[in-house]
Amino acid sequence: MTRPSFASSGNLAWGPLYGSVLVVETPAMSNRSRDCCSVDLRVRYAECDAMGHLHHARYWEYFEHARTELLRRNGFRYRDLEADGVFFVVYRAACKYLAPIRYDEVVTVHVRVTRVTPTRVEHAYIIERDGRTTSEASSTLACVGRNGRPQAMPRALWTEQPACRAPAAD
Repeated sequence: MTRPSFASSGNLAWGPLYGSVLVVETPAMSNRSRDCCSVDLRVRYAECDAMGHLHHARYWEYFEHARTELLRRNGFRYRDLEADGVFFVVYRAACKYLAPIRYDEVVTVHVRVTRVTPTRVEHAYIIERDGRTTSEASSTLACVGRNGRPQAMPRALWTEQPACRAPAAD
């Protein structure tokens, strides 16, 4: 089992598997919603460039997949938030590509919430292959309404929660 090497994550305790999502939790998270998870993904041929490497733009789809699973793991579905007029737009994004990822390889995408305010959420990401880091990234998402103007997130998304619930059913 590979473990993310987030510099500031402290002592990690590994949670149970839920499908392909492994929840990573720190001891401080015992009484609030979990802010980390990992997702295993296999690189598909259509996601690769002419050299057989995962195209750089596809990394962001992998990060989004992990973020969405983290949200789902905490009992929320993005489509339900959208139906309620809550949208998240990318405010800032950065990625370091440290080693190529190739067609048919299985990678683990780790995501961790690093900061939350009433209107923004910041994430850190690591993609690993066979326990080795292939990329590191970060993003800041801003919450906006249907009109595209900034708005506060629903309080349940950024305040302390009871222990994390099972993934929401589709």
